Amino acid sequence: MPACGAGLGFLCGLQETYHRCTSRRHPVTQERTSRMPRRLGTSLREIAKTCMLGLYVYLWAPVRNLVRSLAGRYHAAVLVYHRVDDEHKDSITVGVDQFNRQLKILKSRYDVLDMPDFLASRGRRRGRVAAVITFDDGYESAHLAARLLRAAGLPACFFVSTRIVGTEAAFPHDMVKLGRCVPALNWDQIRQMSEWGFHFGNHTAHHVNVGAVPHETAIAEIAAGRDDLLRQLGGNSSEGWFAYPYGGRSDISQGVRAALPACGVEYCFSAYGGVNGVDFDPMDIKRQGIDRSFTLLAFRAAVEGWLVRRRPWGGRCT
Repeated sequence: MPACGAGLGFLCGLQETYHRCTSRRHPVTQERTSRMPRRLGTSLREIAKTCMLGLYVYLWAPVRNLVRSLAGRYHAAVLVYHRVDDEHKDSITVGVDQFNRQLKILKSRYDVLDMPDFLASRGRRRGRVAAVITFDDGYESAHLAARLLRAAGLPACFFVSTRIVGTEAAFPHDMVKLGRCVPALNWDQIRQMSEWGFHFGNHTAHHVNVGAVPHETAIAEIAAGRDDLLRQLGGNSSEGWFAYPYGGRSDISQGVRAALPACGVEYCFSAYGGVNGVDFDPMDIKRQGIDRSFTLLAFRAAVEGWLVRRRPWGGRCT
C-alpha cells in the first residue's frame, strides 16, 4: 500500500476512535466532572490501542505478508458473527451499516472464500490473506445478513441449532443475558438461503455446551443436529461441519472431540480467536468473533491476525 494510503487509513482510525470517545460525553455537571479523569484514562487507552492497531495493520502486517508471499503461506481468517441488527447493543451483534462496511473491506482487500473452497485449500499455496464468513446459532437476523451478503456477492456458512430454529424456543444465553427470546430462523428461510448458495452446518440441536454436559448428552446433541440437517436439507446440508457452542477451549471435552468422527464430523470449528495457516487442523479450525465493538481498523487487524480472545458471552476464552 502506498505510504499516503496507509497514513490516511491510520488517521481515519484515529478519527473514528476520537468520535467514539467523545460521543460518550454528556453535559458537564459537578457529579460528572468527578468522572472526567476516569473517562480521560479510558480515552487515552483507546487512542493508544488505535495506534497499536494502526502499526499492526499498516506496518507489521504488510512486511509479514511480503515474507509469507514467497512461500504462498498466507493465513485465512474465519470470522464468526451471530446477529446483524440495530436493536441489540451487545457482544454478539453487529449493526447493519457496520456489517455492510465490513463486507466492503473484505471484498476489496482479501480473498473471501466459500467454505468448501477454504476446506479444500488445506496444504495449498494462497495468493493473499483469505477470509471466510460464518454465522452461529441461527437468529432470524441471519436472513437479513444473507440478503446483504448476496447483494455483495459474498459466500457464507451458517451453523444452526436445529431444534431452536423453526421454534419459539430461546437460546440459553439470551435468557441469561436478556431474560427473553430473540427470534430464530425458520426452516423455510433456511431452505431459501440454501437455494441462494449458502451452507448450513451443525451447532447441536439445543445449543448445549458439549464441554459441560455428560458425554452421552453431548454426543446425542451432535447426532440430533446432524440428523435434523439431513432431514430438512437433504443433499444440500453440510452436516459434517460442526461448530461447537460457546467455542472456547474448555467448551468441548477431549472425549467429545475424539468421538466427533464417529458422529460424522469431518471439520470442527472453535470460536476462541486466531487465524489458520495453510496446514490447519481440520478438527480445530480457529475462528475470530466479530461484534459491535470493532472499529473498522480493529476489524482489519482481526482479519490480518490480531488476536482478540474476548468471549462473545462475556469474560475471556480459556
